[in-house]
Amino acid sequence: MKNLVVGLLFLVIGIIALVFIYNNFGPLFKGGGLTNIFSVRAKKTDMDSISDDRQMSVRISSLRPGGHFLGSRYGFINLINQSNSSINITGWKIEANSGSFYINQAVKIYDPSGLSVESDIVLQPRDQVSIFTNSSANGKNFLINKCMGYLQNTVGFEPSLPKLCPAIDRSEIIELSGVCQNYLLSFRNCKVPGSGDSVGNDFACAEKLKEISYRGCFEKHQNDPDFLTNQWYVWGSGGILDPYHDIVRLVDNDEFIVSDYIY
Repeated sequence: MKNLVVGLLFLVIGIIALVFIYNNFGPLFKGGGLTNIFSVRAKKTDMDSISDDRQMSVRISSLRPGGHFLGSRYGFINLINQSNSSINITGWKIEANSGSFYINQAVKIYDPSGLSVESDIVLQPRDQVSIFTNSSANGKNFLINKCMGYLQNTVGFEPSLPKLCPAIDRSEIIELSGVCQNYLLSFRNCKVPGSGDSVGNDFACAEKLKEISYRGCFEKHQNDPDFLTNQWYVWGSGGILDPYHDIVRLVDNDEFIVSDYIY
C-alpha cells in the first residue's frame, strides 16, 4: 500500500512538471525551435507585451547587404508602411549583429537652392523608405519628387535617382521653330542641356531651354497633385550588414521590435 501511494505521488509530480515545461517552453517545440525566438516581433524586455497593431505597422520588405564581391558598392534595407495610419519613424533604429543605425530626418520638399530644412520622416499608408549603406552625395535624405531625376546630372547620387521627369508639353512649344522643337524634345529621361548646347540666335528657344532643369521643373510642377512620390531615400547606415548572414531588426522609439529580417 505504501509503495502505491509513493507511486501515485511521483506520477502527480511528473504530470505537474510536464505541464510546466509545456507552458513555458512549448514554442521551442512547435515549429522552428530557437529560430522562432528570433523572428518574434516584441519588446526586448517583454516578449509578450507587443500589440498586433504595432506588429502590422512598418515592415522590412526587402534587403541586400552589398559589398564589392557581391557586385555592388552599397547595400540597402527597404521599409514599407503597411498600416492605415501615418507613422513617424524618425529616431527608429536598424539593428544588426554587428551594429545599429538611427533613422534621421529628411527633406520632404527639396528646394532648388539646396537649403531645404529637414524634418521628421512621417510615413503615410503604403509609403516606402530605402535605407542605403553608403553616404548621400549631398549629405541629405529626402522624399523623391518627379523632378528630382534632373539632380542626377549635377550630383552623382548612388544609387541613381529615379528618372520621373515630366515630358515637355507639345502644346507649349508649337509656336517655336521646327528645329527648336526637335532640339527641345531630344532632352528626355531627365537629361539637361550641357554647356556646349546652343540654339544659335533663337531667343524664344533659349528661354524655353532654361526650363529643362531641376529649378525649371520644380517651379512649374511643385503644385501638381502627383509632384511628391511615396518613396523616401535615406543614406549612411554604414557597414552594419553582414555580407553572408544576419538578423536585422527595426526597433521603434519605445524599444519595440516592429519588424525583423533574417537572411
